[in-house]
Amino acid sequence: MIEILFWLFVIAVFHSYVLFPFSLKLLSTFNKKKGEDFYSETNEFPYVSILMSLYNEQDVIIEKLDSIYNSNYPVSKFEILIGSDKSNDNTNNLVNEFCSRYNNINFFEYDRRQGKPNVINQLEEKAKGKIL
Repeated sequence: MIEILFWLFVIAVFHSYVLFPFSLKLLSTFNKKKGEDFYSETNEFPYVSILMSLYNEQDVIIEKLDSIYNSNYPVSKFEILIGSDKSNDNTNNLVNEFCSRYNNINFFEYDRRQGKPNVINQLEEKAKGKIL
């Protein structure tokens, strides 16, 4: 009985680490259209809404926003919706300064704590993008 359990575990590990990844790689090579990327020059990038709920994020918010604007995605194809969940540090001032540089950032300061899910839900109602 122990020998059967041993071989079942060996087969399960082999399947997880070798057989399944190999089969995915094999299937993806047959399914892929050669020379065609999803976002090529002929395809149009979808409009994306980036939702951010902030609470006392003064240490990381500028770096996060800079990383979004330094990405390869076209700036005209995304918007950033930021909700400050009654931050009591310098987060609101930093985001307001950043908003003055770009016109596709919408910043909402909430006057009472609601929690991240509630802020995200409120921002979702204002989003224009097909992808959130």
